[in-house]
Amino acid sequence: AMGGGEVYLTGNKVSGAGTAIARLSGTAKIVHNGNSFDLAFDSFGDGDTTPSVLNGAHFRVANKKVTVITNFDDGYEGQRITVVFDNANTILDFTGASLRGNSVADWSPRPGDFMECVFDGKIWNCFISYAK
Repeated sequence: AMGGGEVYLTGNKVSGAGTAIARLSGTAKIVHNGNSFDLAFDSFGDGDTTPSVLNGAHFRVANKKVTVITNFDDGYEGQRITVVFDNANTILDFTGASLRGNSVADWSPRPGDFMECVFDGKIWNCFISYAK
């Protein structure tokens, strides 16, 4: 057996099955039924300024009040995330130390805008896109 290192799972679901990978009697059980892994969107907690990205790679944001996101919690080096914005209540703080993008200016996405980010272990490097 090989030792050391860590394995990170994102989007831990398979179409038609509940869980893709689970622990079963001390071993890993992998479920694959011929379908591709779901790319379902997880959501950020309403008003969360540092939402966790531990449970996925695809997120939708629909804050009910103006919320300034300053960082993403629980990221791992090399992780890539996509975030879709459903309304105009979220602001991304690109002037701080944790998020890099938008030429170091805060960004207020509109409904349908999205961004993709990669975590280098310290900073989220983000590309933003405007919906038409």
